[in-house]
Amino acid sequence: MKKIIKSGIFKTFVIITCLFMSLSSLMIGLNFCGVLEWQSGDAFDTSDSYTTIGEIWDSTNSKFNKGTLDTLLKAISGQQATSSNMQKLDDMTPDFFENGLTSSTLKSNNSNKEIVVTIGGLKWTPTYLSRDIGNNIILTLWLTDSYQIRDKPLSSSETLNYSGGSTWNSGYRTEKDTSTARYPDNMYGTSYMRCVVLNNGGYYKTSYGDVLSSASKNSSSVFKTFTIGAFTKYIVTPYDVSWQFEESAKDILGEAYNYPNEDFTTAFGFSSTSYNYIDKTYYGDWGYDFLWLPSLTETGYDDTHIGIWKTSVEQRRNYGHTWLRSGGPSYSYAIALDAYGTGKYNGSIYMGNFPVRPAFHLNLSAAAISASTINELWDSSSSEFDLNNVNTLLRTISGNSSAAVSNTAPIDKLAEKKTTAVDINKETKILITIGGLHWTPTYLSEDVNGNTILTLWLDNPSQLSGKKYDYINSFETYIFG
Repeated sequence: MKKIIKSGIFKTFVIITCLFMSLSSLMIGLNFCGVLEWQSGDAFDTSDSYTTIGEIWDSTNSKFNKGTLDTLLKAISGQQATSSNMQKLDDMTPDFFENGLTSSTLKSNNSNKEIVVTIGGLKWTPTYLSRDIGNNIILTLWLTDSYQIRDKPLSSSETLNYSGGSTWNSGYRTEKDTSTARYPDNMYGTSYMRCVVLNNGGYYKTSYGDVLSSASKNSSSVFKTFTIGAFTKYIVTPYDVSWQFEESAKDILGEAYNYPNEDFTTAFGFSSTSYNYIDKTYYGDWGYDFLWLPSLTETGYDDTHIGIWKTSVEQRRNYGHTWLRSGGPSYSYAIALDAYGTGKYNGSIYMGNFPVRPAFHLNLSAAAISASTINELWDSSSSEFDLNNVNTLLRTISGNSSAAVSNTAPIDKLAEKKTTAVDINKETKILITIGGLHWTPTYLSEDVNGNTILTLWLDNPSQLSGKKYDYINSFETYIFG
């Protein structure tokens, strides 16, 4: 590769090959030459029966940590998948209208060890691998235990208790059967648990009758990472998950009756028709939530009553009874798992300060792309390239961990033989950030002078929506059309 350096400042040109100059299709050719040469206690036991995976979310850069994300992907796939090679995981994940892979299958894929992964500073266990209605691969994760959130804030003035617990409602005493009311006392959609404790916001019941208060999402909440900010775009909400549309405790668990709050469509099989809440105002609002409590039909509660997820005793047990979103046998109760993970319990929604263990759906398809997205290459404030990000780009494009500004041989070799988009993106789609926009590499080749260039194509025209055209003067030195 030829050196084009002058006074320590990047002086080579970046070839912009404007094959299609329109808002829907932009392409640029990036000349690498100058750029590259510019220099708790938890619910699981303490034995080796589970795999611990470190933090997968980089909150500083708002992207996934490739190393730890890959460890998670390998664990659930039997060491076959990484963020750079999702094909095996894609092959083993059923279609969105089919049953997913249960926690027992994921455990089997991991040499029969439970999996614990840290996300947003909290520990979670995978329970179900499936697809959303958009065909994205999603992994359902359940907080491993409540002890890790003990005494943590819900707001500037409210905290969880010493066991990471809270009442299910806002603390008012239920006085008579309200199953026929506009907002039943044990309807999850208008519960304090859903709106305040889990930081989803919304309308929740504050007293007997039809009195509601509104809650906004709180930046002080222990769950803020999962309800506010960049991470939420990688969460799939229940309304986009087909298997949460219909859950029957009678059919799946063999219960005598179905329970309210478990799905969005079941309108039969309850102990009384008055416990069918699906037509109640705000009933289905939890379908838009990033965090939610699991249902009894999802978790199951012993080795005989096995839920959709087929969880283990290790996954179910906790430091106290664990709240679920399933409504209990009467208006003043919701169902909880017992502390040993071997039974269920009817908890008083206003007296029971039971532990809280929410769940969410992680979009693995989007997470894999995030892990392979190269952060901003161009520092407009200094009119220079960020060499750390350039090094990451080199390693990603070449598939060679030794590629760097000080070792361009791997990328030069690929450019010399001309590498197409199919080969560059054969394992997963790569996105490169330049000027605040995402570009996908389409061709690695040489210009007429033998300089290595990478042709980039604007990834998604919708990212230009609402933006003004502003030619970056400091960058135009290095490009031409």
